[in-house]
Formats: sequence, structure tokens, C-alpha cells
Amino acid sequence: MTVPTPAADAPDWPSALPAEEDLAAHWGRDCFTVSGTGAAGLFTLRDVHDVLCDSRTTSEYVALSTKDHRKVDAVEYTVRDESVVERVSGRVIGRLDLDRVEGFLADGASLVLYRVHEFHPAIRGICRLLQSRTGRLAEAVAFLSPPGRGALSLHQDDVDVIVLQTSGSKRWRIFGHFDGQDEPGLVTVPEGVRPEHRLTLTPGDACYMPAGRPHQALSTDDWSLHISITAWPVKPVDVLARTLGRVLSDLPAADLYTTWDGGFSDRSALEDAADAAARAMKEAPREWRTPPVAAHAVQDRLAGILGIA
Repeated sequence: MTVPTPAADAPDWPSALPAEEDLAAHWGRDCFTVSGTGAAGLFTLRDVHDVLCDSRTTSEYVALSTKDHRKVDAVEYTVRDESVVERVSGRVIGRLDLDRVEGFLADGASLVLYRVHEFHPAIRGICRLLQSRTGRLAEAVAFLSPPGRGALSLHQDDVDVIVLQTSGSKRWRIFGHFDGQDEPGLVTVPEGVRPEHRLTLTPGDACYMPAGRPHQALSTDDWSLHISITAWPVKPVDVLARTLGRVLSDLPAADLYTTWDGGFSDRSALEDAADAAARAMKEAPREWRTPPVAAHAVQDRLAGILGIA
């Protein structure tokens, strides 16, 4: 596997992010906040409007949450035309009905926009840099909530998150890990437990949270918008499968099934492959990285042909 080189030199580190040395010092260990970054205005209410009105935006990119945190079924805000609405793995994917989206927002619903890096070059650059630094898939999600509301109840994620407050303000409660609540999703606060952090993020503030920290955010007195840059965890099963597959592909072609009853006449080739895979994973810890940046070279070549950044 080719280990990616950093996507940007230190002078090109995005001002919207906390300093790289701060992230490195806290990554995977504890929360920290920083004020006065370049996040203010990075992704604005106008940008939210433009994404919603973009012809590429289907319900796959959009989620709505009511005032009581009920997740709205996407069929309730897609165009009621069976030719453009389909269920994929139980999810509705179809064109947005902007009148219905407007109605939910006017009634106090919160809005979640997934994969906003696909629409916004600056955010895409931040995700690519984080991918190159950590070797983990990075994505951007936007959360917009009306005054006094939040998109989600108290919950925990299985991803590391960098929160960038871009518009309005949000109050956050962040807890330490609760024993017995290891899965991502909604959590219940044990009796007597208090948040480790209570903070208010204003435009230009950033906060880093490791995976597994229960948290909740509520807007203050106005519409509030923040971007969550997420770094997804590496799954050992994927690394094992990739490493073993690479070792097996290097073995000479051989017919291992040579006995009449379909068994192995000689298991040494498989045993050698298993030994080689074990050595590879022991001797090359960086193989645990899953850099998702292979497509970047193609993207960059296309951009070069088209003459765009």
C-alpha cells in the first residue's frame, strides 16, 4: 500500500481548523476548543440555501428533525412522483420538495446536510487534508437549528469530530464515556453524572471531540449553523482482508484442490500465505491506515485538464 504524503505544507494549513500541533496533541484523547479560527463564514446560511436548491441534492443528502427530535421520514419531503423516489436499503431517495422542506423549517425543525464537501471546494480541501494526515475517511456534515433547538438528542458517535461553528451560536454539553453504553447512538445519563464540558461556540470557534463522548448541542437565540468534520474509524476486518488478499495475490498460480474429494493435497501454500500476512501486519503498523486518497490523483488530473483548482 502506498502511504499518502501530506496534502498541504504547514503554511497551507486551513485557518478554519485548530492548529495541527493542537490536534496531534489531543487526537483520540480529550476534547479541546479554540477561538478565532477562520471558520466564521466558511459555510453560511446562503450556502445552505444553495445546496437545498441545487438540482443534485436529493433526500440522500438531507435529514430533518422535528422540535421533539423525531426524525422525519424522507418520503414526507420528497416530490411525490414514484418515478423519482426509490427506497435503497430502506431509505427514500428522491428529489426534494422545497415547499415541504420550507414548512418543516418554519415549524421549528432542524436540518442536517450530509457530504457538504461535495458541494463546497474549501470544505472539500479540509476533508482531503484530514484524510491525508490521519489516513481515515473524512466527511463534512452541516447542522442547522432554529433558536433553542438542536438536531439530535444526547448521543455519542463512533467517529472523531472537529466542530466548526460558522454562523450563530450553540451551547454544548459534552460528557465522559458512560460505562455500558459503548454503541453509537442515543445515550442515557447515569444518575448524578455531570458534563465534563459546558461551552458555547460562536462563529469562528472550533471544538475537537474524540469518538465515544456523549454530547448535545442547542442553538442559542438565533439560527445556528456548524460543520462537523468527521474522521471514520478503521475496521480491523477490512485491514486483515486487504493484507491477506495482497499476500495471496503474490503467490504463484497453483491448483490447490488436487485430491479426488476436493480437499487440499498440499496446504503449505496457504500456510505460507497466512505466515506472510501475519508478518506484514506485525512489521508494518502503518498498514492499519486506510487512506482513502487513491482517487485524489484522478480528481487532480481531471481538474488540471479542465483548468480548475
